[in-house]
Amino acid sequence: MKALAILALLPLTAFANPVPTNDWTNLLEGGKLDHWQHDQNAKVTAAWTLTDGILHFHKSKEAGGNLLTKKDYFNFEMKFEWKISEKGNSGLKYRTTNALGYEFQVIDDTSGAAGKDSHRAGCLYDLVPGPDNKVLKPVGEWNSARIVANGKHLEHWLNGVKVIEIEISSDDWNERFAKSKYKKIKDFAAKPGPLLLQDHGNDVWFRNILVKEL
Repeated sequence: MKALAILALLPLTAFANPVPTNDWTNLLEGGKLDHWQHDQNAKVTAAWTLTDGILHFHKSKEAGGNLLTKKDYFNFEMKFEWKISEKGNSGLKYRTTNALGYEFQVIDDTSGAAGKDSHRAGCLYDLVPGPDNKVLKPVGEWNSARIVANGKHLEHWLNGVKVIEIEISSDDWNERFAKSKYKKIKDFAAKPGPLLLQDHGNDVWFRNILVKEL
């Protein structure tokens, strides 16, 4: 009875809102790009702007360059929102080395710019296509995305639905990798690396970029 009495005195919030073991980091916190750096190929660093919490890459004739996190990640969960311009192409890459890594494809599927199924929005670029019936918002509207990279396990989510799930080194993976453009790259995406927002020469917007390590 004493134990029950003690429990009765504790506020409900002690159980309803437990302290998280892994806090999310807002990579656009404070309206600044303190978590990011431009890559060495950037010629127009002003091509990336952050206004009212929205990160915008402005189409430019000269290279604005990719934007990379200053911190490296390997096992992580990530959430973000994105929208793309008409015929636009971009992506969020992870476990990168020299701008090469796994990629969550960000693209206007309706324009035909993607081509291959494994180059369409939400896919694991050039490796695993998403389903034909995925939910994709029209150009100019926000899509939500989620990435889980935990050891050999990879997931991509698009607008609340899991569109990719695969295990690295599985038979399915090995067959896909052998047919990909990465097949001759030694130790491809095998080490921690920066998260990378891609300059593909087209207008693209990101917001609410959150990440936590696993």
